[in-house]
Amino acid sequence: MVVAAHLQGAASTGFMRRFDSLQRMTFDELCTALRYNFRSPLDRLEISAAIGSTTKKATESYADFSHRLSTIAATMNDGEESIATAEDAMATFVKNAWPQHRASLFSCVKMQSADPWREMEEAIKYLTKVADHDGRRRFSSTHPTPSRDRPVPTKRSEPSAPTTSNRRAKTPRRDFSNA
Repeated sequence: MVVAAHLQGAASTGFMRRFDSLQRMTFDELCTALRYNFRSPLDRLEISAAIGSTTKKATESYADFSHRLSTIAATMNDGEESIATAEDAMATFVKNAWPQHRASLFSCVKMQSADPWREMEEAIKYLTKVADHDGRRRFSSTHPTPSRDRPVPTKRSEPSAPTTSNRRAKTPRRDFSNA
């Protein structure tokens, strides 16, 4: 079945264990059973709090962050996206995607729209244009590489000479890894 290829975790295991009985169901019955058996154990208030506290990951694009928020919000409605869940996801996206541009993002996005999915796409396009990238942080360019002309510190085997200041000299570290 095509559905089995898209299931993960406990849903995949449960599907494989009950394959014979589930195969006799219609697609609609199967979807209803999967939603009932593997829905989120959190109530609506806890899911709403989880959406509100979700922040964008550094390696995540704006589109990926939007999708993750929409997925979390859809759990309030048993996995089905609605206008209300899309608006919740969009509000969190505007708040947490790039806090420095929150005010300008509010001005270009209609928060109470008949089509919140289109507004979310507009918000993603706006942030991509303003940032001049898709939202993913490039780690290779953010961390400077150490210079080659700097001497590499070596391990000291003797305690250092006493200093003339009031600071106490560091005691050498002992290696107990072979003990």
